[in-house]
Amino acid sequence: MDDIPSTVTPFEYGETQVLLAPENTKPNKPKLTTWLKVIFSTLAMFFCAGIAFGYNALKPALVDSKMFENLCKNTTDVYRPCTEQNSELTMLYSAASGGVNASTYFLGILQDILGRRIMMGVSGLLWGLSCLVFGLANVNILYTISFTVMTIAGCGMFFAALTYANPTEMPGWDGFTSGLLSAMWDTSSAVFAFFNLIYYGADGKITISTMFIVYSCLGLPVFAFAFVMNGIPFRCSRAKKEVIVDNTSAPLVDRLKGLKLLDVLEYIFPFRDIWYLEVWAIWGNVAFGCLYMNFYIASLENQLKYINGDQVEVTKRQSFVFSILLPAAGTLAAILMGRVRDLVGFAWSFVILIPFQIACSIPMLINNSNLQYFTFVTFVSWRIMLYTLVNGYFPSAEYIAPKSRFKVLGIGLMIGGLMSIFAVKPLEELVQTKLSGNFFWINLPMSLVTLVFNILVVITLVRKNIQTRSKDLDITPNSYLNKF
Repeated sequence: MDDIPSTVTPFEYGETQVLLAPENTKPNKPKLTTWLKVIFSTLAMFFCAGIAFGYNALKPALVDSKMFENLCKNTTDVYRPCTEQNSELTMLYSAASGGVNASTYFLGILQDILGRRIMMGVSGLLWGLSCLVFGLANVNILYTISFTVMTIAGCGMFFAALTYANPTEMPGWDGFTSGLLSAMWDTSSAVFAFFNLIYYGADGKITISTMFIVYSCLGLPVFAFAFVMNGIPFRCSRAKKEVIVDNTSAPLVDRLKGLKLLDVLEYIFPFRDIWYLEVWAIWGNVAFGCLYMNFYIASLENQLKYINGDQVEVTKRQSFVFSILLPAAGTLAAILMGRVRDLVGFAWSFVILIPFQIACSIPMLINNSNLQYFTFVTFVSWRIMLYTLVNGYFPSAEYIAPKSRFKVLGIGLMIGGLMSIFAVKPLEELVQTKLSGNFFWINLPMSLVTLVFNILVVITLVRKNIQTRSKDLDITPNSYLNKF
């Protein structure tokens, strides 16, 4: 606490000390080191995400060109993804969706014991090593182990980056920043176009093992440099200016009075405040890759291959359009959802998503390629908005629930994860029917399990907030607080 200026007043909030920033505190202007953090963080994100996502981006082409034989020895139907022919890989991908949610809570306990620095370092090391094993794997058992370790390590980096366990080192993020963090994983899907260009440009002469090894070797140094640039003690300029308040108590009409269009635009997109780009916690978005893995498998390999029930190849144009539309729609949706949560509060934001979900899900049942194409991008935006909303309430394990209820929560999450594994067989049978081309039905069980996980988190957090502060808790920086 010696390095905290006298203008910042601490007060005790439960067992956690929270710093209240004085009014009219302005963020520091971005320095050269800030830009370097942003640049290398972005590079690290793309390299690391590319390792995990390039596999799925190229999988249809890899299967079609017989380059997938090291994992699928008996591939006869090039239009059936390898993971659906191999039960071991199918269970792996299905467990990843629910396992990410469950493991974060137990990793939160581990972080409270070990501390954030050790958690981040160990998780980053395990993640990098598992990427190398993932690229070298030529048998399913190594493939399964490396992917599982990569999933858990990704969760560890995510938790270490975004928790609020020590607000003197890690500030509470507002809706924009949590939305940006959630969206940054989705922007990594732009590597789809990059990998397709590599594949077609090399005339198919690139192996999956070579691809993973090369990207691991390129990504790890960038990751390490950005890790050092962002400060090993995990301190940033925001750490002395965070503020935790309840900005939902005032009536919505009062908060909207006197606002000008420029104020609203700047609130949504703080174009004059580059300080928001100091998002060194970008490593955590690797975990989002594991969370959405099942989602992208269905999207690229089934939605496009079975439009109108007919088997069609994923063209370069379709892959490129998706690589542009999905990141753009997801990023915009996440930023807007974060701002909506700041403005109207958590409860109303969640209610707003319900009709949006229904509206963008029903049209996907219609066998019209253009309509499915449009609504599919909209559905992606809804999923990202949902996770943005929930991820704004992703504190450390000590804040999730009292210890007396923590075991019950953990057991429930583990049961849900096991249920997601047993849901694999119906999906594997369903993929052989005409409905296999419809992403909404294929991904429905995994979506429901994941949604239940997040609803459970939300309910627990809201109950905890009500017990301690009698109101829902919003975490907002001081920059634009006075305008609302």
